[in-house]
Amino acid sequence: MKSLIETEIVTAIDQVKIEFTETTDFLRQGQKELKTNVESADSTLELEKINADLTNKMSVLHRRLESMERISRSHNMEIQAVPEKRNENILTLVKIFTLQ
Repeated sequence: MKSLIETEIVTAIDQVKIEFTETTDFLRQGQKELKTNVESADSTLELEKINADLTNKMSVLHRRLESMERISRSHNMEIQAVPEKRNENILTLVKIFTLQ
């Protein structure tokens, strides 16, 4: 009788060990998945931060370019009523007209 009880107790303990191992394996797998999800979210947040920074820099550069183009256009000179010829030298024409 004692040996039967001991066998039953050992069997029950072995079953509890198996179930405990299965539970810890399940929890370990869930923890790995959560860790992967957190790492992925961190990576996404970092990329979003970089994207926002680059978008801001691009906007600043775009405004600077527009400003430079506006200044450049304001310094342009238009000469009217002068016949246009092929291969003419604009600097020579301007010098001629300024000397007159």
